[in-house]
Amino acid sequence: MVSHKSHRLEIKGILQDYYQDRFPHLEGELITGLSHIDAGWESDIYAFNLIKQDGHQQELILRLYPGIGGYEKSGREFSNLELLQNHGYPVPIPLILERDNSPFAVPFIIIEKIPGRTLWDPLFSAAANRQQELIDRFCDLFVHLHQLDTSEFIVRSPGGSGANAGSLLI
Repeated sequence: MVSHKSHRLEIKGILQDYYQDRFPHLEGELITGLSHIDAGWESDIYAFNLIKQDGHQQELILRLYPGIGGYEKSGREFSNLELLQNHGYPVPIPLILERDNSPFAVPFIIIEKIPGRTLWDPLFSAAANRQQELIDRFCDLFVHLHQLDTSEFIVRSPGGSGANAGSLLI
């Protein structure tokens, strides 16, 4: 059985090689702080830092899609993030979608890492008035999401028309 540490080192090495191949102007150790965030039936998620040429670190997320339909799921997620971002919705910036030439042998995306926590911890530990502010903000974002024009989130099949011509991206 492969240990978690050796698996992280393998992922880090693949990421390092990927960035050096894709961005040859970047040199030295590019990937630091790799940590496994979550694994599920749909994707494995890692956080890491990319050391940029100016020495600054960019915090990023790697999502691997190992399961059935990973090719489509990775493309849908990347496209949806782009569409949501273009509409001013607060989502991580999608940076890389790699499906056909993945060095991981499964499709993946790389997106920016958004600092913060899940809603539940601050919500349940906050004072009542702060809880209401957080719930109001969450509801405002939810309303904004549902006011978006969903026609942009539909992928049309080539040559198709009508209700069955596309599939919803989300």
